[in-house]
Amino acid sequence: MVRHHRSEACRRGAVQIRQQLQQAQKLESIGRLAGGVAHDFNNLLTVINGYSGLLLRTLTPTIPFARALTEISIAGERAAALSRQLLLLSPKQVVPFHLVEPQRSCCRGREDAPESDQADISD
Repeated sequence: MVRHHRSEACRRGAVQIRQQLQQAQKLESIGRLAGGVAHDFNNLLTVINGYSGLLLRTLTPTIPFARALTEISIAGERAAALSRQLLLLSPKQVVPFHLVEPQRSCCRGREDAPESDQADISD
């Protein structure tokens, strides 16, 4: 009787683990799909945002369609933010980074401090 109870508990545990594995695989597939769509969408947005930004910088604001072009640019930036959020679902998320210049970052706002108080970290 005890042996039968243990084997039934093991079987139920195995079924539960199998279901959890299937759920994890489904979520990973959805993440891969979302990441692929976001990547392709981001490629399109690069062109849209690039050309709208170029036109906004070269045209005068008094041109009749300048307002529409500004709206295109704003919508493109919002779409790019949405694309970044979709990329968070991707299993191979690319974390954006930016170059930090320690001298400028550490000493920002200390221009008025005497030189002896500012550390030299340029080595």
